[in-house]
Amino acid sequence: MKNLYLKRVLALLLASLLLVVVVQPAAADDTTETLTTRWSGVGRYGIVAQGVGMDGVSTGDIFGLNVPGTVVAAYLYWEGHDHRYNAPVGDNNVDLRVDGGPVVTLTADGIHGPLEWYGSFDRIAYWEDVTSLVLSGSHNYEVSDLSMDEHDGAGLIVVYENAALPVAYVEIQDGLDRAFRTWTPPERGETAVNCFQFDALATPRPLDLAAFVGGIEPMPDLKWGDRPNAIWYRTGTGTTPTDMLNAEFAAPPWNRDPLIKLLDKVPTAPGDFALTASDGGKWDTYTNSIVINPGETWACFQLESAYLPTPINTCSPEDPVLGCCPQPTKGTNGYCRQASFVGLALAGVVELEQPIPPEPIPPVVEEEFVPEPGSILLLGSGLAGLAGYATLRWRTRE
Repeated sequence: MKNLYLKRVLALLLASLLLVVVVQPAAADDTTETLTTRWSGVGRYGIVAQGVGMDGVSTGDIFGLNVPGTVVAAYLYWEGHDHRYNAPVGDNNVDLRVDGGPVVTLTADGIHGPLEWYGSFDRIAYWEDVTSLVLSGSHNYEVSDLSMDEHDGAGLIVVYENAALPVAYVEIQDGLDRAFRTWTPPERGETAVNCFQFDALATPRPLDLAAFVGGIEPMPDLKWGDRPNAIWYRTGTGTTPTDMLNAEFAAPPWNRDPLIKLLDKVPTAPGDFALTASDGGKWDTYTNSIVINPGETWACFQLESAYLPTPINTCSPEDPVLGCCPQPTKGTNGYCRQASFVGLALAGVVELEQPIPPEPIPPVVEEEFVPEPGSILLLGSGLAGLAGYATLRWRTRE
């Protein structure tokens, strides 16, 4: 087998973790962080991710999560923000119930954060290994007893094995990051760049992406109107980029890396953005795919809190790529306000081996008759006898 590793990205961009359970988080910081690997493996693996928004409620249901194979690994994430003067801050205990069965109380295996949010609030995310609780097939998972000042939601990500799948490298990354354009100081208009590295192949292949994002409002937001955001990616070889937008403290127009690509189309209507709180509340499970070209060895992603695009409202100057306004303006459904979100969780899939063509069927060739050694000996002695007999008759005639 060729050692072809692509991190089939299942990096849950949710908002989560440290390797150690911490009941009382440390003081909040203002750091943008890259994601870290939670789980990785090689096999005939696939991955599914599904979440539920829990804005204003303590209970949410992940309905019909379908795992089409044997469960290999499963992780539950939950995230929200809390007043930093609460004691304790956050909530590292939740209840999980499968198909209406008995309630299992979970204590988080890890925490990420707290990360400073508005004023005296901190964002906090948790993760728990629930491999023993998740089932193959389609099932319902109820998350309850979540208690923070505000909770965005919860999500399950599952790695499964299925003999019908190609051999692939799967990686789950998670961490806590934030993005909110124009929030200063300091501005955090985009997340850190998160990359997946793998060995090159001679043929193109897809990378399937999944992401958990907490805190993203439904689009369009009834209170604030449009909440622009974007997802960017770049693939290549050699050194991976540390910044693709070059926009953190720069005034527009920003000097974006010309090699990055917008994962979703440029917005042309209200709410037409990448992250839309697809699971309700303030939780988004985002899925998409990109193409890894022959010879490429990495793929990197970056999420951005952007401005209102000019197809909706005209303003100047504009962002040179998205065509977005450089300041808040009156949106279609209210005042435009840049998207604010935290977390991040990515997931991707790429085969480790090039397709092996079937072996050609050899042509039918008639075998050439080759006498056995014993037959050759007998034939030789027979010919010698005939020669002796002919000589004898010849002499008799003389």
